[in-house]
Amino acid sequence: MTYIDQKKEETFLVRNNRDLQIIYRKFFPVLMSFSSNYIDQPGVCEDIIQDVFIELWERRESFNKFNSIKSFLYISVKNRCLNYLKHKKVEEKYFGDSNNPYEEKHFQELFIEEETYRLLYSVIGKMSVKTREILIYHLSGLSNIEISIKTSVSVNTVKTVKARAYKVMKNFFRTQ
Repeated sequence: MTYIDQKKEETFLVRNNRDLQIIYRKFFPVLMSFSSNYIDQPGVCEDIIQDVFIELWERRESFNKFNSIKSFLYISVKNRCLNYLKHKKVEEKYFGDSNNPYEEKHFQELFIEEETYRLLYSVIGKMSVKTREILIYHLSGLSNIEISIKTSVSVNTVKTVKARAYKVMKNFFRTQ
């Protein structure tokens, strides 16, 4: 099992290495995206996220719900990013001045955005390979014509696949 379905999410806990790997695979990409809204250095973001996962492993016994794990991950990454920025600010005062545009973003807006993407990609991940491929190309900004060329299907097929996928996603998000 490399993902957690919606029903199992509520009772999922980190009990062993395998559980940690599942959580890591599920959240690492969205936490990278989330942290990059604060810090524009992927290496630093990776280090922060890995430190948070180490702390999650060390404190795994204290989490009794999946939502508490999820909250811990987002809040810990946010706090560590802000601590990094504070430290960077002190360094810049000492060595020279600079403004960081990432510091001003609002945590709640970023959390909602990243959680929406996580849910969206979770739904897309359960669709057929061709549908998934078309939607990912669409989300990355390609036009229907470009998608049809890359996937070797007609433009009308691209439109139909997207329309059907949107219905599935719409129904999914209505139930959330």
